[in-house]
Parts: sequence; C-alpha cells; structure tokens
Amino acid sequence: MTKTYKCKMIITGILSFLCSFGPLIVFTIMGFIKGEGKEKVVLTMTMVGAIIIASVSAMRKIHLRSTTFILMIGLQIALDRLFPFILTITICTILDELIFTPLYHRFKENYHINKQIDNRMGVQ
Repeated sequence: MTKTYKCKMIITGILSFLCSFGPLIVFTIMGFIKGEGKEKVVLTMTMVGAIIIASVSAMRKIHLRSTTFILMIGLQIALDRLFPFILTITICTILDELIFTPLYHRFKENYHINKQIDNRMGVQ
C-alpha cells in the first residue's frame, strides 16, 4: 500500500504542477512565436517579473496566483486573442483546486501513515 500511495502522490503532484504551470509555459511560447519585436520585449519583461514573484513565493512557501495575471498582461500584448488562455487557465485552476491538490494531500497523508506502519512492523 505504501508504494501505491507514493505513486498516486507523485502522479497527482505532477498533474497539479502541470495544471498550474503548463498553460503559462505553452502560451508564453506561443506569444514568443507569434509576437513581433516590441511584443517579445514586453513579454520577456513580464516573464522576468513573474519569475521574481514566483521565486519569492517559493522561498516563503506560499502559493501566489499573481504571476498568472502578470503574464496575462504580456500575453495580451503578444497574442491577438487572450480568451483561449483565460479559458485554459480557468479550467486548469478549477481542476487543480478541486481535484488534484486535495487528492495529493490525501495520498501524501496516507503514504506517511503507511510508511509509519511499515517502520513499526519492520518492513523495508
């Protein structure tokens, strides 16, 4: 059971990460491909700002969603239509907050409980 919960924990953690950062990465790449010189500069500057805020939030171990909105400003300038990006971010955020993150925490808790049981029973 411990291995099963560890595998489920890793899978849901990866899915949560992909829902949080996957659309940002994909649409940023699209912005660089479709954008002209000015748009690429603005997109790069907003990316740098978002990376700074994301690294500060990672150091403080908090989850700030403001990086998404900072990148939206750059993507609005670089891309013609922003609605597909907003729709994708909305769907991914809902999936992450309602499904993947709660499942990740549940599997992580069950993994640690089963790991303690294995340690008490002497199972390696």
